[in-house]
This record gives sequence, C-alpha cells and structure tokens, in this order.
Amino acid sequence: MAAYPIDLGRKSGPFPTEAVNPAEKHYPTLYLDDIGSEMDLPDDGLMTVRFHKTSETTTDREGKKTQCVCIEVQEIVKVKGEAPKEDEKSPGEVLDELLAEKQKEGEDY
Repeated sequence: MAAYPIDLGRKSGPFPTEAVNPAEKHYPTLYLDDIGSEMDLPDDGLMTVRFHKTSETTTDREGKKTQCVCIEVQEIVKVKGEAPKEDEKSPGEVLDELLAEKQKEGEDY
C-alpha cells in the first residue's frame, strides 16, 4: 500500500494537452455530478470520502509507470474548510466588492 498523503500534482510533460505553464504543478480534477442537493463546500479544505474503485490501468513506457484510476465516490464522510490566507479574499468577497462598486456607479445588477 502507498504511503499517504500522496501529492497528485505533476509538472506538465513534453506534450501538454492544454496551454499550461510547465513550471507549475497541475492536479487531477474530481467532478461530482448529479448529487441531488447543494453541497456548500468551502473553497479549500480537506475531504474524506468513501469510494469504490471501478477500474485501474497501469502503463509502463520506457521504464516510467503511470496509473489511471476510476473511482465511484459513494459518500462524503467529512469536510473541513481551511481558513483563507489573511491577504487573500474569497471569490464571493471579490464579487460582492465589484457589485457594490457598480451599484455606487448607478448601474443596475
């Protein structure tokens, strides 16, 4: 079994599939669809989930192994939000400030 936590961030390979800065780390994305209710998740945090692995593929190219795993997220067990950095505003705060500015300028929104 692997040692946890595992940082899933990877630098871009020689043939990126999208325009990215190769010096930055990029992370896999988890999409939750058809959940049936609003989750009210924090912008950043720690999530514990119960899952079932539905498929797994390991590829070995020239001695470099990569793995793709498909999981079915069955339950969100726990969510703990992280406090934003002192100098960092949440997206909601930024939007609220922009709306207030536009309303001061007399624009309807």
